[in-house]
Amino acid sequence: MNKQRASRRQTRGKQNRGTERQSAAAPLPLSRWPAAAPWPPETALPAAALLLLTVAAYWPALDGGFVWDDNKFIVEEAAVREWGGLLTIWFNPAAMVESHYWPLLYTSFWLEHKLWGFNPAGFHAANILLHGINSVLLWRLLARIAMPGAWLIAAVFALHPVHAEAVAWIIARKDLLATFFYILAAGCWLRYRERPRTRTYAALLALYLAGTLSKTAAITLPAALLVWAWWRQGRITGRDAAQTAPLFLLGLCIGAYGIHHYASGGVIAFGYSVAERIIIAAKSLWFYAGKALWPEPLLFIYPHWDADPMAARNWLAPVAALALAAGLYLARGRIGRGPLAGALFFAITLAPALGFAPFRFMQYAFAADRYQYLAIAGIAAVVIGGAARLFTGGNVWGHAAADARGHAVTDVQGRAAADNRIRRYAGWALAAMLLAGCGALSFQRAHLFQDQVVLFRHVLATNPEAKEAGHILGTFLMERELWDEAEAAYRAAKEKDPAAIKIHVNLASVLMRLGRTEAAAEALREAVGMEDEVLRSRPDAAEARYEAAAARTNLGLALLQLNQLTEAEQSLRRALELEPGSREARHNLAAVLQRRAVAHYNAGRLEEAVRLFRRSIAFNPGDAQAHANLGAALGQSGRYREAVASFERALAIDPRLESARAYLELAREQLPK
Repeated sequence: MNKQRASRRQTRGKQNRGTERQSAAAPLPLSRWPAAAPWPPETALPAAALLLLTVAAYWPALDGGFVWDDNKFIVEEAAVREWGGLLTIWFNPAAMVESHYWPLLYTSFWLEHKLWGFNPAGFHAANILLHGINSVLLWRLLARIAMPGAWLIAAVFALHPVHAEAVAWIIARKDLLATFFYILAAGCWLRYRERPRTRTYAALLALYLAGTLSKTAAITLPAALLVWAWWRQGRITGRDAAQTAPLFLLGLCIGAYGIHHYASGGVIAFGYSVAERIIIAAKSLWFYAGKALWPEPLLFIYPHWDADPMAARNWLAPVAALALAAGLYLARGRIGRGPLAGALFFAITLAPALGFAPFRFMQYAFAADRYQYLAIAGIAAVVIGGAARLFTGGNVWGHAAADARGHAVTDVQGRAAADNRIRRYAGWALAAMLLAGCGALSFQRAHLFQDQVVLFRHVLATNPEAKEAGHILGTFLMERELWDEAEAAYRAAKEKDPAAIKIHVNLASVLMRLGRTEAAAEALREAVGMEDEVLRSRPDAAEARYEAAAARTNLGLALLQLNQLTEAEQSLRRALELEPGSREARHNLAAVLQRRAVAHYNAGRLEEAVRLFRRSIAFNPGDAQAHANLGAALGQSGRYREAVASFERALAIDPRLESARAYLELAREQLPK
């Protein structure tokens, strides 16, 4: 009898050791993996904690406004403002400013505008709430697949400072919204694998489609699902391929349309070779991994890195990436498949932002914090999941030690259990320190999105070589009427990019505001001197002509104020050759002709001035100054009744226009008694 009992205990010990080895080396097959309930009752408190941590970390963002692209793509977008804008958003994307087809994103902006107008606090609150919900959904998804440290991974995701850009910048909601549908779709996939149903798969397709219509980068989901299947099973079966095939097909269609629509908006051609793109992509992967593990410093615009394929050192990044992947694959028998699966998920979800296909932000930087919003979950799962096993002895929460029959353990086992408790306490302490540090950094970084002046002052302080940052800051300072700071910003931008006409034009505008008209004219003459080269070398011909015309128009205005009328007329006529529809050039030319006609009476010039003023008013009937100028030209040509009517119209539009009031009295005195 005793021998039989000993034999049974030995058999059970072998089975237990075998199970432990299997658990340490690789996950159980799908058919044997226990499925956690997605929303058990005890999840309420941890979920609330995640939401509260998120709100606390990003509270400063509620005081923020619309910054940079927020104004262009949200505030100034007619489809967001108009009640009928939904039709434009979904069925006429070519009429929108946005180059991408992301209708769900813009539908959310449209809906919020109807709820609280353009109050930025409402938009920021929506971003913060969506990020908190994403963190809760990530936790439940990880718990569902029995990921060690699932809640801590989600908490780090909620508080990690690289997410401050995606959360505190309103237009970056595309990453939040796409991730929301991405995680829900992944949950549907798990449910379908456990119990295949047509309606579950239909929900999966719908959620996947919603994710891609929020941001096209969500098309990576089916590839990530195959990585998950390999992690669980150790191989990808024909069943896996068949179940993900419709997702790949749908993603291919959405991606193809997205690329076509983006290309129709005029993609910037950066001219990078295949070798350069490989280097950029590999360096980007290492860059993002580094920021995930050590988020300091974090910049809004990072410097471009060297991608010269002739420099041998630049090939270290792709070689190291391949070597790491090979090493993780070869070590899977000892460390499990999890590390490689996490790394593959990280790389796959980042793939659309690695620079293989050009995107507009590459003119500023090759990388941005918001691009790894979802991808960071792969790094966090590997690092925190491994740490959870280390500090809990393989059990995330730990249990009281007992033998197979539930009896008290031996003294040796008790000491081992005590050691496990010490490790758990140390792990909890480190986790608390990690969350506190991440939360403090996110809280601090959320302040940067208070307004665009604060943000771009930070950009120039952290990356003085950031392309166009000085010019952008100068524009925002002009809006605030901080003329001296704007001049300094434009001069700094001019030193970095002396061939940019628009910088000269804006610098001249600031100088004219400061009353330094001669200095403004000199800056504009420099811009005009670059006209031929810009028109010949710039691929975006329409924009180049517009900038050249703006330089000519502003130079004409400055010369008009300096009373250099001949050169002013020449400059303005050239501006109209470049941009025939320019109202400003036409209006300023009329003013020059009017003054020249008065100085050396010339009826032909005066009549041309009248025609130009009338055309200017036709384009903008509400321009009070244009009506006043027309009245002056009509009065100088002896047409006093028409002049009186023009001055009266000007004053009806703007009663504060004292010059029009004075000229109106003079014109009335000339009328026949």
